[in-house]
Amino acid sequence: MRMVTMKGLATGLGLSRTTVSLVLNGRTRGTYISDATRQRILEAAEVMGYQPNQIARAVATGRTKVIGVLGHVLEHEFTALMVSGVVRVAQRNGYLVKIQLSDRDASPEPAVRAAVQQRLAGIVSIHSDEAFLLKARAELARHSIPLAIVDHTTLNLGKKRAPGIRVVSDDEQGVRDAVAHLAALGHRRIALLSVDGNGTGWRVREKGYRNAMRRFKLRVRDGYLRRLHLDHSHCREAASALLRMTERPTALVCVTDMIAMVALRTARMLGLRVPEDLSVIGFADLDMAQFADPPLTSVAQPFEKMGEVVAERLLAAIAQGTSGAAQRKPLLLSTRLVVRESTGPANAPIGCGRESRRMANAKPGRAAQSREK
Repeated sequence: MRMVTMKGLATGLGLSRTTVSLVLNGRTRGTYISDATRQRILEAAEVMGYQPNQIARAVATGRTKVIGVLGHVLEHEFTALMVSGVVRVAQRNGYLVKIQLSDRDASPEPAVRAAVQQRLAGIVSIHSDEAFLLKARAELARHSIPLAIVDHTTLNLGKKRAPGIRVVSDDEQGVRDAVAHLAALGHRRIALLSVDGNGTGWRVREKGYRNAMRRFKLRVRDGYLRRLHLDHSHCREAASALLRMTERPTALVCVTDMIAMVALRTARMLGLRVPEDLSVIGFADLDMAQFADPPLTSVAQPFEKMGEVVAERLLAAIAQGTSGAAQRKPLLLSTRLVVRESTGPANAPIGCGRESRRMANAKPGRAAQSREK
């Protein structure tokens, strides 16, 4: 079957190619084209099976209906969920998604060059570091390719540098909700296991911890805020040192689910029962959380929603022909505390944990909580 072109469609209808192009591209506002002519063109295009030639459109406009997803680390569960959200919105709007992996220590120039050569309409960056993003954004701006950023764990542009399109989860509130949950359970010695790195996200979560402890008039004791490297051995050493303190904490808030999983295992090795002797909360609510032993209470981040929203903002900027730099502050999406079996009342006797947790969860509060059955 021969493919119907726009020129062939215009010839068959006895209309100019310009008129047909304006209708098929949805740009009839303010033109002389009547509703009757518009409807006639659309019906003929459907009957004749016309499909737009995206290659020809790219040649004419300098852009394809393709957006890129760029990042250093794309294999993790949370990244896959973000990408899924981006793809869903892109497909809904007739765009394809091209995924490109970049080396953490590499220059952004190859990625930018590829974006320009492939006529990408825009780029979503996931987990790229600050230096990389600053250079990439400046270079992409030269070619009028908007850049959107999702997840703020690797970006701190400061007030003087407009962040442009950026979508993040409200991590500070998430940690505050975690501390509020533990305080409602009677915990007073609450520690935080954080990450020793440059990511803004870790510092945001630490800020949420300090603010919540201050709000509940709880002291951040010496040694209760520990920063560690994201490897199992160092996590285990840090958790072990914390739990061997003379006045050890009765509850731990961990800035990742992985750290929380290591903390659970370390507590068991030290003979501590969870949640009877120690309550543990993770962050992210990845699949591993519900399969932990005991199932892990965790702050759920809306990863898929983050991908959807950042894609919507990027496509809006593309449609408007802007860079999206007018967005002066990152868009915060709410987190949610998912309460499971790893948290319970402070110093609770054996056997009363489940019922006491049920009563604690029933208390009204600012924290958005859900109970998994």
